[in-house]
Amino acid sequence: MLTLAGLLLLPAAVPKVITVDDSGGADHVAIQDAVEAADWGDTILIDSGTYSSFTVSSTALTVAARKGAVVDLIGTVAVLDIGADDQVLLCGLRAQGSGGQPALRVESCDGSIIIDGSLFIAQLAPTSLKPWDPVAGRIRDCAAISLIDTTFFGADSNKAFSDQPAGAGLIAVDAQMHLANTFAQGGRGSNAKPNHAASEGGAGIVLDGGVCHLQGSHLFGGNGGNGLSSAPSCSGADGGDALTSVGAQVFYRATDFYPGNGGNGALEGCGSGPDGNEIAPVGGWIEELPGTGFALDAGPSPAIEGQWLQFKCSAQPFDLVVLAWGSAPDFSTVPGLDGLRLVGEPLKFVSLGLIPPSGSISIGLPAPQLGPGFEAMTLYFQLLSSNPLSPLNVLGENAVIVVLDSDV
Repeated sequence: MLTLAGLLLLPAAVPKVITVDDSGGADHVAIQDAVEAADWGDTILIDSGTYSSFTVSSTALTVAARKGAVVDLIGTVAVLDIGADDQVLLCGLRAQGSGGQPALRVESCDGSIIIDGSLFIAQLAPTSLKPWDPVAGRIRDCAAISLIDTTFFGADSNKAFSDQPAGAGLIAVDAQMHLANTFAQGGRGSNAKPNHAASEGGAGIVLDGGVCHLQGSHLFGGNGGNGLSSAPSCSGADGGDALTSVGAQVFYRATDFYPGNGGNGALEGCGSGPDGNEIAPVGGWIEELPGTGFALDAGPSPAIEGQWLQFKCSAQPFDLVVLAWGSAPDFSTVPGLDGLRLVGEPLKFVSLGLIPPSGSISIGLPAPQLGPGFEAMTLYFQLLSSNPLSPLNVLGENAVIVVLDSDV
């Protein structure tokens, strides 16, 4: 029987699990209190509830919703100043920006930052003059960002009180990123008012420098607002770009780009706004990679030691696929392989054989036993695909699974 037990490489320091429940009965009622109580490498496990913002800084930590829990946050999830030897994993969170701040802020991180199965929504436009950030997520100066099954919604604009723009789903500045099955939606531009012209739709993702690898993702620009005959301009506004790239290197495969529609003009002779662009490059490099999606679905997470884990691997029919896994993340290129390596040493493999005509293959593997004293560990997985009839050898999508001790 195939097993993950041979993989297990437990750290010298014993990580613990810290529980959070806003209704009581756990170690803490607030996530920030748990973060401050945590040691390097600990796991924070959160039960269903509504929580305030928290910040992870200068440490290694996992912050995950308990399996089946609905964890809502009002405010910003911030990850700051993570060192090159540290890793931060966020799983199963749903956050909405507040107080003029985005829902997600990641800055100045040299270590691995992985965000899995999470939702980030920008703060709704205020109805009075107050600080507001219409962007759902902001990432800046980071060396290894991996987004998996994560969604961003920029805010719609509101011209009731000020000339407010629509927000982008995600803005990344000088960041190295890998996005797998990520959804980003720009906000809708507002319709014209008697004292304001219509506003443009927001971009799905805006890149300013850096490198971005996109696999199996979906980017949407927001629609532009409609014109009004009594407004300063009766024309409709521009639709938002699905992807705006300024000086960035972008490599994408099996990714959809849907620009926003331009807004309608108010009268005959008032022009409709132009639709946005699928990709709006300003310098940099844009490259579409060959092949269909190389997708990996894995779960459950968190899982209990000994529980069966299910993997579904999708690739081109008759590709030879391999599941790679390890107990550490990575973020590097491999000569002769197309894509990024996202699983670090010690690295092990299981061959799944040829993909059938259906385009996918599934396998079950038991989660390892953690051993006495160990309460949690994280496993990292990635799909490798090779076509015997072509030179295409692909490092596909990645996945993470948090494994918990049976007593947690």
